[in-house]
Amino acid sequence: MAVVATPVASNLLLIMDAGLDEYGQQLTRKRQFSNLKTSASDEDVFQVAAAIISLQEAACLAIQRVNTVELTEEG
Repeated sequence: MAVVATPVASNLLLIMDAGLDEYGQQLTRKRQFSNLKTSASDEDVFQVAAAIISLQEAACLAIQRVNTVELTEEG
C-alpha cells in the first residue's frame, strides 16, 4: 500500500528573544506568517525570514518552516 503526501499548507515561524523571566529562564515570542506557497524553496523562505528579522529589534533564536501535508492511500 503506497501513501501519497500532498502539500496543503506552509507557514514560517520565527522564534524571537523576549528576554529573561525573574528566574533567569529564556522567554520567547513566536511570530507566524501563514499562507506561504508550498512550492517555495527553503532558500527563498530563509531569505524572506532574514529580511523580516532585519526589521525586528529582538534577536531571532530560530527560523522554522512548518509544512502540512494530506496523506492519502494510492490505489
